[in-house]
Amino acid sequence: MSRPSYVNAIQERAKAGTIQNTQQNQVWEWSVDALHPETSSIKAGESTALAVPLRNESLKSQDTDKERPSLDYGKSVIFDGVDGGVLLVKDNINAGAGALYFNTNFTVKPETNQTWLGGGVLVAKDKTVTWKIANPEGDRLSKLGTGTLLVQGVGNNLGDISIGDGTVILDQQEDEQGRKQAFNQVGVVSGRPTLILQSADQIDPNKLYFGFRGGRLDLNGNDLSFKRIQHSDDGATVVNHRTDKSSNLTLTGVTVSEQDLTWGNWGKAGSDIYEYAISGRKDYFALKSGDKAGSYYPTNQASSDSWEYLGSDRASAIETILERKNQQLLFTAFSGYLGEKSADKPNGVLNVNYQPARDDSVLLLSGGMNLNGDLSIKGGKVILEGIPTPHARDVLNNREVIFEDDWINRDFSAKNISVANNSTLTVGRNVSSLDGNIQATDNAVLNLGYQSGQKVCLRSDYTGSVSCDSPSYNEKTLATIPRMALTGDITLTQQSQLNLGKTDFVGSIQGEHSSRTSLSPESHWTLTGDSTVGNLNLDQNSQITLSQNDKQLNTLTVDGDLSGNGKFYYRTQFSSLGSDKVIVNGEASGDHLLIVDDIGTEPQRSKARLTLMTTNSSADNFAVTLQNNYADIGTYRYSLIQDGGTFRLYNPIVEKEIEEEERKAAEEAKRQEEERKKAEAANLTQSELISRISNTALSEFSAQVNVALKNDQRLNQHYLQERGSQAQVWTNLDVQKANYQSDNYRAYEQRSTYTELGAESAMNEQGIRLGGVVSQTRSNIEYENARGKTVYSQATVYATVQNTQGLFVALDLGYGRSNNTITLDDKTANFKRNIVSVGSVIGKKWALGYVDLKTIAGLHYHHLSSVNYELKGAEIRTRSLNLVNYQMGAELSKTWLWNEFFITPSIAVHYFDANRKVFNNAVLVNNNGLQQQFNRSIQYQAGLNMNLGLWYVRTALTYERGRESSSAKELSLNVGYIF
Repeated sequence: MSRPSYVNAIQERAKAGTIQNTQQNQVWEWSVDALHPETSSIKAGESTALAVPLRNESLKSQDTDKERPSLDYGKSVIFDGVDGGVLLVKDNINAGAGALYFNTNFTVKPETNQTWLGGGVLVAKDKTVTWKIANPEGDRLSKLGTGTLLVQGVGNNLGDISIGDGTVILDQQEDEQGRKQAFNQVGVVSGRPTLILQSADQIDPNKLYFGFRGGRLDLNGNDLSFKRIQHSDDGATVVNHRTDKSSNLTLTGVTVSEQDLTWGNWGKAGSDIYEYAISGRKDYFALKSGDKAGSYYPTNQASSDSWEYLGSDRASAIETILERKNQQLLFTAFSGYLGEKSADKPNGVLNVNYQPARDDSVLLLSGGMNLNGDLSIKGGKVILEGIPTPHARDVLNNREVIFEDDWINRDFSAKNISVANNSTLTVGRNVSSLDGNIQATDNAVLNLGYQSGQKVCLRSDYTGSVSCDSPSYNEKTLATIPRMALTGDITLTQQSQLNLGKTDFVGSIQGEHSSRTSLSPESHWTLTGDSTVGNLNLDQNSQITLSQNDKQLNTLTVDGDLSGNGKFYYRTQFSSLGSDKVIVNGEASGDHLLIVDDIGTEPQRSKARLTLMTTNSSADNFAVTLQNNYADIGTYRYSLIQDGGTFRLYNPIVEKEIEEEERKAAEEAKRQEEERKKAEAANLTQSELISRISNTALSEFSAQVNVALKNDQRLNQHYLQERGSQAQVWTNLDVQKANYQSDNYRAYEQRSTYTELGAESAMNEQGIRLGGVVSQTRSNIEYENARGKTVYSQATVYATVQNTQGLFVALDLGYGRSNNTITLDDKTANFKRNIVSVGSVIGKKWALGYVDLKTIAGLHYHHLSSVNYELKGAEIRTRSLNLVNYQMGAELSKTWLWNEFFITPSIAVHYFDANRKVFNNAVLVNNNGLQQQFNRSIQYQAGLNMNLGLWYVRTALTYERGRESSSAKELSLNVGYIF
């Protein structure tokens, strides 16, 4: 039943009063009444003093069984008001049960070297008290309240402190002798406080302890070395909240030296070793546990019920006791947390180093770890485990209550974990995860993940001692032990070993040839990149997944031997012949299962085989099989085939089908090749088969036709010119160079000069005009190893009619005679040929605003007479020939006028086609008929017409490219006079 009034009365009775600070840096002096040392006063200047009762030793005499007034001595003081007050302690203060309550920022300091002793210091939230005063040796200062206590005394403080809440910052300063100690012993309890070190020499780390539920030790960028971290439970936490400077935490383990041994006297228990002088010798004894020190020493150099005889050699006796005590101290443990686990607090770099003095030392870490730094193990053994769920102690049977199927899981992480110097890292039961890159060197051993029968270590929260055994769990208990998630990359060098237990390992391994990696039945390793191991042993049902989903394909190289009975999970892309791979450079043994998951598209039907595993040599008991003896890939099932030391996926049915198809294809290819050769022989062009004589005769005939066709083009270009209504005369000069080649004859070059004289006149006003042209073409032809000359003269008459809309029609009739000479080697042939031409064209002129467009289309018929001549003894006959030349063209021009001067630039394109018909037996050489076909071509022309009065000058540049004319260039000049 609550009694608020009584509680309030008790609280008020414990208070001496409140100091109301009124200004910053106001000094309040605290002094003891010299006549009455049980009273004191606090005063600032002329203000009224606050009387503060202190410890009163005389009250002890008034204590009874019912009341104890001595417990009430001393009263508390409350400090309030403006921040920045100063409490100056002028005398040693023993406030007894009285405490100091600070609701404002304050500084507490001695006048010289005074001390303060009392019921504790309470600092309000968001307030800081700068504490510069020491407390006496043997006293323990209690710090409470969520505010901050900044300790800035000078020299060695021999008192202790217990921190129950808030923040304590140790920033003790050196005295003139260079001495510095913030407190003799520091306790952190309740789980709420944080202890911050401003330097590494503030306290002796081995005098720091974490009490019930612990709290945080912030190394604050400093390095600290512990023999062991004294703690009660998993509430202890070591952190580095400083983000700009790393901290190093070193654990060395506890060892006992000869100087630490205690020598006892007979009759007094509690010593390590006893000496008994008898009959000129000295015997050494150890008191047995639970027996009395008052029992007589044995005199027969033997042990008794109470005493253990250690021998008569002092050094040997000391060595025995030292070994025994150090053996008891081999096991140390830390159940707290390393690194910051709270997301709202900074987690600076904290490196943890385990460097024990003895190689057989063991460190048990069972609280968890989140290091933004490295864990280094440079000797001994480190065990990471979870802890049994705490239960009430069985007091009747004096034992702790542990249920093997009721444990708390732990998580551990670090940037890097290094294990060296023959040391061992074991991750035991109930570790949910371990994250970090691990480097093992110099015969180090990594046991990662629980394995059945593995040693399990426990720390007693009741006694602090560590015990280890190898329990045999039933299936129910084993099922409660979680699989550990192991992430990171592992490096193994200098004969190091990796043993994977009940774990899902995701990462890569880079191991030297001398290293060894073993997977237990509950191990599963998923590679994150190409990996290399030394010797690899796989227990039954252990699994290796060679690559992650949606990640690159990987290769696992076993540089040493492969043994055991494992499962390999492959991802393949048969369509691109990509796959995870296993390469064994040593000897392969055991029975291994391959499970294939193809992630590619449908493979093309081929005889390609996909390599999965390659071995250098194998034992007689080595076997590799596919799960279900096949792999489903696209349409087909693929089997495993061994080719020497290589194991590949293939489809025997597809291979047989393709081999049959290849056989048939080879036969068909052979048949087609034979037919191709026949066809090739049959399809050789005439130009490749004929002699020089035949080629010269064909080339001459082609050159003759080219001259006639060129006259057609010149006549068409004349039809496109402006005529007006006057009569006119003109002369024209053309120079041409052309190269010709076809399937019927070989290449030749023709150079021609064309001269022309023409006249034209209008017959009436209806647009009828008559004209005539006489022309001569002189050509020099370079045949293959032969030469030719042609002089062709032609007379042409024509008539045109044009309406007012620009439409015109023209008819022409021409007759020509050619004188030809051919020279082959030293033989010459002369002959003549007559050509009759008849043509008809139609054209139209469009005025398109700024430019004029003229078009023309028509055809010309040519009849060439037959010719007979002899060339180097061969009878040549070119038969008479009827040839039609189809033509069309267009010209675009623009005319500018300056007084009587006209200038008209133009561009034109003309097409002609005399290639529509193949003339078989057109040329006969010694009565052997040869075929002939003539040119089809396009001409591109740029021209310029200039008129001044009745005179005009026309120039044009023409480029021709056609079926038989590889290139032809022509330059023409036309001068005329209009009547």
